[in-house]
Amino acid sequence: MQFSPATIATVIFLLAYFLLIIKAARPIYITTAAALLLIATGAISGQQALEAINLNVLGIVGGMMILAELFVRSEAP
Repeated sequence: MQFSPATIATVIFLLAYFLLIIKAARPIYITTAAALLLIATGAISGQQALEAINLNVLGIVGGMMILAELFVRSEAP
């Protein structure tokens, strides 16, 4: 029995979401495993996965992490 890529992606998403809710493991492990499963099952191609990465969002998140660390080190309220 063959499943459509959309069905496979939905099942992987729901499983990952459930694991995140119950805190089964660190979120980075769950999301990385889900992404690798999407590629391994053929739900998305490696090229599609690379195209889905938004560098603007990564830059904003990285900048916020740097600012947060600076605030912690400065002991600002």
